[in-house]
Amino acid sequence: MPRSAPRLASPLAPRRHLTASALAAVSLAALSAALLTALAGGCRPADAASPERSRVAATVQRYFQAHATGEGEHIRQAFHRDAHVFSVVDGALAAMTRDEFAARFPGKPAADEARRARRILSIDISGDAAVAKVELDYPDAHIIDYLSLLRLDGSWVVMNKIFHRDARAPSR
Repeated sequence: MPRSAPRLASPLAPRRHLTASALAAVSLAALSAALLTALAGGCRPADAASPERSRVAATVQRYFQAHATGEGEHIRQAFHRDAHVFSVVDGALAAMTRDEFAARFPGKPAADEARRARRILSIDISGDAAVAKVELDYPDAHIIDYLSLLRLDGSWVVMNKIFHRDARAPSR
């Protein structure tokens, strides 16, 4: 009888002889390789000095101007006409349009404006999409905003804002 060639194991066939710890080690090695690839340049946020980062930051600064001056027109400039603002209020989704959000600005700076601080925590850009995480540190509240931006016709505009607000007890 002719001998048949030895059967080679398929790479997709289950390996019954791997222990749980060996499988964990292989998984950890694969995860480490993916992380090293990302850190080496596979997935990086925009360079802190890049022109696109500066353009995104300029749009965020327009948004900050609305808060500093109380003028809703800055919101209309920074946000796309179809933009929305979302949050959770008393456990339920709250939403408003760009124009509804802009109308909430009173047209003058807040009385405590000198004690308010705003800063960009991070900007991440991928092609024509970006996300900015910003902090609004006010005497009566600490707010974290996540702004989703798109580059349309060469300009960055906020498409959506989600935020979380922690109220603070009023200071005396």
